[in-house]
Amino acid sequence: MKIAAAKTIARLGRNCIEFGEDAFVPDIFDDRLLPEVSYAVAEAAILSNNTVETFSFLRDYKNQLHAISDE
Repeated sequence: MKIAAAKTIARLGRNCIEFGEDAFVPDIFDDRLLPEVSYAVAEAAILSNNTVETFSFLRDYKNQLHAISDE
């Protein structure tokens, strides 16, 4: 799960317009961090059987995360 979080943060950093392709860490105020990293960690937990949740949970979870980050 830590690896999933780290890979997602690195991917967001590379795609950050403000820092360009050489950046590897996104800005701490980047609105994409909460939904993307949380989703990646939840997905990794499901794949590694560390939770009772299933993949059907992920679709609703992603929608909830985006709703929270849009507030």
